[in-house]
Amino acid sequence: MTEPETIAAFNRQFGIPGIATVSAGHGGLPRVLISSPHARGEMYLHGGHVSSWTQAGARGALYCSPSAVWHDGLAIRGGVPVCFPWFGDNAANPAAPAHGFVRTKAWILQSIASVNDNVAVSMFTGSTDDTRKWWPFDFHLVCRATFGAQLKLELIVTNTGSQPFSFEEALHAYFAVGDVEAVSVRGLDGTRYIDKVDHLTEKAQTGEIRISSETDRIYLNTQHDLELIDPALARDLVLTCATRPSSPIPLRGPDPAARADRATPRTPRRPAAGLHSG
Repeated sequence: MTEPETIAAFNRQFGIPGIATVSAGHGGLPRVLISSPHARGEMYLHGGHVSSWTQAGARGALYCSPSAVWHDGLAIRGGVPVCFPWFGDNAANPAAPAHGFVRTKAWILQSIASVNDNVAVSMFTGSTDDTRKWWPFDFHLVCRATFGAQLKLELIVTNTGSQPFSFEEALHAYFAVGDVEAVSVRGLDGTRYIDKVDHLTEKAQTGEIRISSETDRIYLNTQHDLELIDPALARDLVLTCATRPSSPIPLRGPDPAARADRATPRTPRRPAAGLHSG
């Protein structure tokens, strides 16, 4: 079947009239569009990637770079990329793709379900000959996104081979903010972090986080929920990570994707604060 025919077949199989539609998105890539009483959302089969979530009556919470390229084999800049089986560069193989290989490959739509005005979308991917070139293990990976008044994201990793393995993962979320210099982040007071802007120096956070210059940090052994306070948009977002306390929390601001595309004009004071846990 052609790509449009495949998308239409997915919509006939999984679509829920008035609630969830499978359609062609940016670059013709297949996506699931969600419209429910509590929220609207969008999730791409490319990378199992949540690209938007908007609560009813509010502005979109996630940021996508205006320079994002929507194409097979390339990562989507913004939203919530899935990083697996490593985060950042692969120390054992500098030639390996940053943040792993699942964010640049096509996933398979597993299910769409509507429960109590929430909509859960599940997609999966797994090991292939191509993935074994970078990581010689067999796995099955599911990303489940539940769209509602809250956005719930789950990663489920299954070892389908005979060899044990360790892995890294991250839901690398980028949040849209009104003014990055006016936002603050609470919940990390006293937490140790690695300052990647200052030669990987380990430091301790004092008070809430404010961003006034390039910021790139990894917070270690986090203990609390995080609160992203955005006075310009008059909203607070609370982030809860079920895998604490061992999860590192990388924090970046402004948008690193925009920094990589300085030739592209941007609207002043509309950058993103990237706050993500792995």
